[in-house]
Amino acid sequence: MLALLAALALRLGWVRTAAACAASLAPTLAANILRAASLFILEVGQLGALPAASHEWVGLAAFLVAAVALLAVIQALVPSEELSR
Repeated sequence: MLALLAALALRLGWVRTAAACAASLAPTLAANILRAASLFILEVGQLGALPAASHEWVGLAAFLVAAVALLAVIQALVPSEELSR
């Protein structure tokens, strides 16, 4: 969804939009693995007592990592002269 919104905002053509959607798979998968591993560590109790909102914060942090990585990839797909419009 973020890839499609970024493609819309940058007015990418269909080829670059498809490339952005395909490129979104790797950051999304990596962020989900990071989130699952972090939640496992939280649930096992390796870090001691943590606030109740830790679960939500881990999910938000994973989303932010994925979003920044995805936006960097999409920005690399766009020629610099199109970004300056």
